[in-house]
This record gives sequence, structure tokens and C-alpha cells, in this order.
Amino acid sequence: MVFSDFEIVDINLKMPFQDFERELQDIVDNYSEPMTFNIKQLRTRLGKAMYKLIVENNSSDNINIVAECDDVNGDIYFHPLKLSNMNESFFMSSVDTNTRGQLNDPCYFIYSAFSELAHNHKATFACIEPTSNSSALIVDGKTKRVDGIGLVDSDGKMYSIAGAKMIKGDANDTDFSIRQPINEWMQEHRDIQQAIAHLPLNEKMNYIGKWLVQARLKDEIDSDEFVDIFRQAGLFGFTEASVQNIYKLIM
Repeated sequence: MVFSDFEIVDINLKMPFQDFERELQDIVDNYSEPMTFNIKQLRTRLGKAMYKLIVENNSSDNINIVAECDDVNGDIYFHPLKLSNMNESFFMSSVDTNTRGQLNDPCYFIYSAFSELAHNHKATFACIEPTSNSSALIVDGKTKRVDGIGLVDSDGKMYSIAGAKMIKGDANDTDFSIRQPINEWMQEHRDIQQAIAHLPLNEKMNYIGKWLVQARLKDEIDSDEFVDIFRQAGLFGFTEASVQNIYKLIM
């Protein structure tokens, strides 16, 4: 199996087709970078009706995702599929290396958009975003903390260190719970999204860290929000001493 930087590891989202189309257009309209999408209707060799969602940026980078069409009412149903023409998967992308992981990456848009749809419709969406530095795990519309990554063999057996025994008191113990995933928080702060869109990852985190410090000093955010988002940004990696030192004190 070949791994890409972007992986949808599970999804279970079913919606009336027109509702999905309308809500996705709303997300596109409010997204910080230009995106377009198209949904084609296809049929398998056995006559099964399917949908193909194609999302593209203005540089022709794109991602294709295949979903099932409900035979009775035409609902669009996203769930894991094995399709031979898509490398035994149900999605594939073509994204330039310089775009990968940026806000104008169609894969990042899917990561953000389907996280929002899963929350709104009490659906399931598990995904590793394009830089492989973050993940979404939403089950029945609720965000769950990721406790580990696993590998699955050809017999369906999963191998993972999730659930391993935790020894408290380790000097490097940074275990904490997340109130709001940082990707959701970013969707609520479009100005920050735009400001960091073209920065490398470490500079993005430095910017977020300094913004949070200033916002907390001005009482624009409460202490819970500050600590929650600051710790998540710190896990990605601060490189400026001013925010590194605060992160060390908190952790």
C-alpha cells in the first residue's frame, strides 16, 4: 500500500444530494482561498449509480472522491470503498508539492469542509490532513481525541500502540485533553487563516502563538481558549523563544 500525505481513513456521511451541494457551496463561498467543485454522476460496469466529487483550486490542483448514490432517493453517501481505478481506494489527488498542506490545497479544503459537515450532520469523518501534522476524528458529530495511529494487514488485523500502559510522572508527559481542535478554531478566525496562508508550518505556529498571547493579554479570549489552542500549536512546534518559553511553562 502506498501512503499519501492526505488520508481519509474512515467516513460515514449520507445527505440528500441537493442539501450536500448547497452546503458545500456555502463552505466554498466562505473559504479563504478560491475553490470550485463539480459532482458527476457515474455508473459502474454493473450499472450501480455513483457520484464523483471533484474539488479544484485555481492552479488545477484537484482531489476526486467517489460516493455511492442511493438507489431509492438519490442521496449522496460517502463511505469507504475499494475501487480498482483509484488504487483500491475511493479518493485520489493531484497536488503540486509547493501547494501541499497550504490553505489553497484542495485536500486541505476537503479536510476542513468534511470536518464541518460531519459535525453538522452527526456523521463520522476520520482524516489525516495534507501535512500529516494534524488529524480530524469526528464520530457521530462529536470530536474525539486521537490516541494513536495503526496499520492494518491483509487479514484485517490492526496493529497500534493505542491503549499502551501510561506511566505517570515522566518528565516528557504532555498528555492533555482538547476542548476544540485547532483546525475548527482556525475556521472561526478567517483573518488568521489569511495571514498565515503562505507561511511555512513553524512560522504559522509562531504567528498563532503570538496572536493568542496578545489576545489573552487584552482579554479578547478567556484562559481556557488560550491554553487549549496554545498547547495544540505548541505540539506542531514553536521556533521563536518568546512563545517557546511560555509553552514550556504551561506544559
